[in-house]
Amino acid sequence: MLPWVAEFDRREGWAGTGLLSCAHWLSWKVGLSLGAAREQVRVARRLEELPSVAEAYRAGRISYSKVRAITRVAEPEDGIDWVEHARHSTASQLEAVVRGVRRAQAAEQAEADPETAAWQLRTRVRYNDDGSFSMTVSGPAEFLPVLQAGIDAKKAELQRQRDAEAAAVVVEDVPAGTSVAAQLELEPGPEPESDPEPADVPAGTSSPVDLDEQVPGWPAGTTARDVRAASDSFFANLPRWREPAPELDVDLSSPEARTAREAADAVTPAPDVPAETPGGPGTVTDAEALLALAQDALTTER
Repeated sequence: MLPWVAEFDRREGWAGTGLLSCAHWLSWKVGLSLGAAREQVRVARRLEELPSVAEAYRAGRISYSKVRAITRVAEPEDGIDWVEHARHSTASQLEAVVRGVRRAQAAEQAEADPETAAWQLRTRVRYNDDGSFSMTVSGPAEFLPVLQAGIDAKKAELQRQRDAEAAAVVVEDVPAGTSVAAQLELEPGPEPESDPEPADVPAGTSSPVDLDEQVPGWPAGTTARDVRAASDSFFANLPRWREPAPELDVDLSSPEARTAREAADAVTPAPDVPAETPGGPGTVTDAEALLALAQDALTTER
């Protein structure tokens, strides 16, 4: 079957809606596990490069387990009679021979070019059963700060874009004629029917506010402390996406100050915000930053 698998994969006969690879097709149609299917596709491709091994396997002189081990290291011109080794050893013994050959090959490469071998980065990709993948990067520890610094820089850039986009959405939702401060603090929304009407506080009184008390008209569990913290956080981050007018740097608690800030907001243009930020709302992850770096490289190449 393996020659057919190699030809089938080369022609991409497996391609179709919902199918990820030739191994995926084999798992579906032949009933193999994904791991076994991937190994069959790999062995099928390598056998095309090793005609003597393929002929011995086709004639039944060596087993699939031995062929699977041979195809991990064998090369057409390596001078090793792998068929003879396979005929005079068990599958486990042949696996041990293959591991030894791989170590010897790595040692030869390191001896030929020790500097490159000492500073070699390696990646390993594994496909999961749910169609996702896992990538592992290994190499000298000296490279890690460089990789992490590049990822952190991209994360910071994406986070700034994401915060600016979120802030722009907040401003767009504010009704005309209403300041941002009034929208956040004075108009939380319609009050649920089950909540009692809040008692009016006479003007000029200084009754303390219980910061841990439920705020009427807000979702259950929202305290006055939460509302105040959200408001403070919003205005603390305001300069990140909009330059305030220096002459209007006043206390926003008064209605006059809010009106002045609203007028300044109306004439201050918002920055350009990208139409789409990878990863959606929230905090940018290392993986999203790595994907963005790869997209930048592809864009530059194009």
